Amino acid sequence: MLGTLLHNGIPILQSLRISKDSTGNKVLTAAIEQSAENITGGDALAEPLRACKYFPRDIVEMIAVGEESNNLDKVLVDIANALEKRTSRQLDLFVPPPGAHDAAGHGRRHTDRRRRPAAARVQDEQGPQVTRAWTPVN
Repeated sequence: MLGTLLHNGIPILQSLRISKDSTGNKVLTAAIEQSAENITGGDALAEPLRACKYFPRDIVEMIAVGEESNNLDKVLVDIANALEKRTSRQLDLFVPPPGAHDAAGHGRRHTDRRRRPAAARVQDEQGPQVTRAWTPVN
């Protein structure tokens, strides 16, 4: 959120205030407040985040580099996108795909997972006019 606000021209202190109000997390709120105080005093954004210990070191380092290179908005958006992709991949590992369970909630049997020849798949879709290469095991 902070990166998007900065990218759209919202001043950093106002962006931090908006971000702080939307976190819903006391620890993050305190870290963002400390960051705003640091910026008001002319210091870096990354230092209070580093001191907080709840932000991964690599993320804080990227924020520090973004500050130094005057590219903070882009770095923050890139961090958010990378974290979103990582979270999505992790969820994909834990949430079974649709159809992985039958109506009773049971997983598919191993024999049901075998690949079937294209002719069998076409017959299922189009009816009996296509000859099966083999008969699946039920």
